[in-house]
Amino acid sequence: MNDNKPIFAEGSLTQEFRVRERSTKDTVIGSVTATDIDGPLYNRVHYSIVPVKGTPEHLVKIDLNSGQITVHADSAIDADEPPRHFLYYTVIASDRCLDEECPPDPTFWNQIESIQIEIIDTNDKIPEADTSKFNTTLTIYEDVANTTVLERLVAIDLDRDGKLIDYDVL
Repeated sequence: MNDNKPIFAEGSLTQEFRVRERSTKDTVIGSVTATDIDGPLYNRVHYSIVPVKGTPEHLVKIDLNSGQITVHADSAIDADEPPRHFLYYTVIASDRCLDEECPPDPTFWNQIESIQIEIIDTNDKIPEADTSKFNTTLTIYEDVANTTVLERLVAIDLDRDGKLIDYDVL
């Protein structure tokens, strides 16, 4: 008889899920675990995952039987475009019998919960310089003070967590 719903293990949903942007396919992010106290055929838990809150499709996947969450495709997760700190998902643990030997039974239970996955930004974008001033000839007088500003160079780091840009003048 299928009269109990799956229950997620304590800490399974509150653990910190993290993934580095541009991770390769099948990189493990973490796992969720649920159990069901019903008898045979109805105590097997199956998992699914659905993106929510504007999270794009096909970034992560979940193993139907183990609950392991992995990256779906090479370099699919990007922290920079658009700037994104987290991926948001609904995770479903279901005790619906998927085996062919299951008797017809419309009764099954879904336990629906939410998780978030933090995206770790990497320094993967090349800074873009404002080159409109690069063709300028600078005149530097011999008695100019050391702290005199001669020209300002401007560049933008397109990484989500924009890093400090250093310049070398040669």
